[in-house]
Amino acid sequence: MGNQGRSQNEYHAMTRSISKMIRSSVLLFVIFGLCLSCGPSKEEAEKLSRAREDSIRVATEKATTLRLTSISRLQDSIRQSEATIEAANNRLIVRRADLVASTDRLSTIKTYQFLRTAEQREQQIRDQMILIQNLEQEVKELAFRVEVERNRIMDFHSKIEALQKSL
Repeated sequence: MGNQGRSQNEYHAMTRSISKMIRSSVLLFVIFGLCLSCGPSKEEAEKLSRAREDSIRVATEKATTLRLTSISRLQDSIRQSEATIEAANNRLIVRRADLVASTDRLSTIKTYQFLRTAEQREQQIRDQMILIQNLEQEVKELAFRVEVERNRIMDFHSKIEALQKSL
């Protein structure tokens, strides 16, 4: 009977343990179910929806403002490039006229002049050639600068078109 009493005690202990586990599990499922059913109310859901819509509207307005500001800055850059082109073109006209005049002057230097030595003539020719080379270089640089600015303007226009499409 001693073994049988012990088996019954073990059986009752095990039954109580299983019963406690089942009660704990049921209690956890009830608490979990209550948590799930406690979602936001209809008013809270509407507030969250309005807040989300307001946030989207504000972000869209900021993005639009940023794009418009970028377009304005690009237009300012176009105006600056156009002014640079105009100044370079004016300088180019002057330098080309100087180049023509220097070339004419070289023709005059090459002719015979009374009381001028051969060394003086050669020195004047060298000096005039250096002046002509410098003017030619400056004309090339100015023409290149004009071309660079025209390319920048084209690039600015492309960027403006892309920004306007995204508005």
